[in-house]
Amino acid sequence: MPELDVADVTRIATEVAHEHALPLNVMGAVSGGGDSNYVEILLTVSGCASAPCHLTIGVFRNVSAQHLSTEIETQLRRHLDDHRATDRRPSA
Repeated sequence: MPELDVADVTRIATEVAHEHALPLNVMGAVSGGGDSNYVEILLTVSGCASAPCHLTIGVFRNVSAQHLSTEIETQLRRHLDDHRATDRRPSA
């Protein structure tokens, strides 16, 4: 299976955020270096209590576009759920 390039990863992450109405802006993606299939996706979270909020998720790009889309969605939802829980905690 041919690996997706970094532009593909950025495009897929943007599509996932848009299709699922996630409050995120994809800033871009960077390769893990060398011949690595690992890519980090850089995002900002909209509506954050302490702006600016940045989020980075790591994925592997040597998978199908559908698999990558599912992995990105899973990670984004998990991070957003964790982020919302943190924002709701009372300050000390």
